[in-house]
Amino acid sequence: MDSRDLSAWLRFLSVELTARKRNALLERFGDPDSILDAKKDALITADGIRPADAEAILASGEPTTMDEIESGRARLVLLDDPAYPSALRDLADPPPALFVRGELPTEEAQKVGIVGTRRASAYGRMVADKFSRELARAGAIIVSGGAFGVDARAHKAAAEEGGQTIAFLGCGVDIVYPADNKALFEQIQENGALVSEFYFGMAPYPHNFPMRNRLIAAASDALLVVEAPQQSGALITADMAAELGRDVYVVPGNIDNPNLAGSYALLKDGARMAVSPEDVCEPLGLRTAAFAPKAKTLSFEQRLVLDALTSQPVRIDEIVHETNLTVQTVQVEVTKLEVMGLVRRVAGGCFIKVMQ
Repeated sequence: MDSRDLSAWLRFLSVELTARKRNALLERFGDPDSILDAKKDALITADGIRPADAEAILASGEPTTMDEIESGRARLVLLDDPAYPSALRDLADPPPALFVRGELPTEEAQKVGIVGTRRASAYGRMVADKFSRELARAGAIIVSGGAFGVDARAHKAAAEEGGQTIAFLGCGVDIVYPADNKALFEQIQENGALVSEFYFGMAPYPHNFPMRNRLIAAASDALLVVEAPQQSGALITADMAAELGRDVYVVPGNIDNPNLAGSYALLKDGARMAVSPEDVCEPLGLRTAAFAPKAKTLSFEQRLVLDALTSQPVRIDEIVHETNLTVQTVQVEVTKLEVMGLVRRVAGGCFIKVMQ
């Protein structure tokens, strides 16, 4: 793409329009240059384009972000580019262009979306970690949304296993949101990609996330919901995935946990239950390896307890609440972790994680 074409594309994409409106304009006029040269009366003949949209297009100025692309910090991938994720073309309104940081994985590998609440419990984080690691080892690409909670744990586990992972963002690829995920985003780019349909500098507005969710749903060959309370954005993603014919899986847990209320609603609606990574891998034709976490001496319960601890004192009853384990199990496992030097007992019958 030469500088003139790039400039026209960036100017066109800098205008806040839905993918449906962008596609309508491209269908009507052919390319961004022709759109930008058109008069207002002509622009509003495109399907769904309002006078305010036409005015915004005409008022757009020369892009100030060309160096982001020309320097290689980001890449613009158009709908007809071979690198464009072909699964997104299943959408009624695929983005005509994507902004990418990192490298998009190859099309051949199976992709599994892992989504859930930002306020994941220790159990939810452990499940996301376990499934993501084994799926990555089996060769699946892990797809998620780069948010706190389940998303972050799924991305991190895949990256730590040397697997590929894609984070679809609800803001520009130059915006680190949430800010605490900066190191994670850098890790994702080492063997995967940050992807967004939103222009550079676009803030993470709430209305962006349903649009982001449809990309996660479309890009995934199967979707795993780890923890989803009622009204969770993960439920939107699951509904979209089902509409696109993707298999939707739900990980069960404590039926009294409000974080799972939406998950169980999905099961009632026909989602499949996944109690192990094999439940997701086998229908995709993936072979799983035996799950062996990095800390090979730790049991699943020990990792669950350890994940519930921080550098701040935590009581036994708080660990029980976070992990959904019994009091007896927590007492036994925390003692074992103390012997291993991973946990320290402090005043008040509390425990802290020993930072390695």
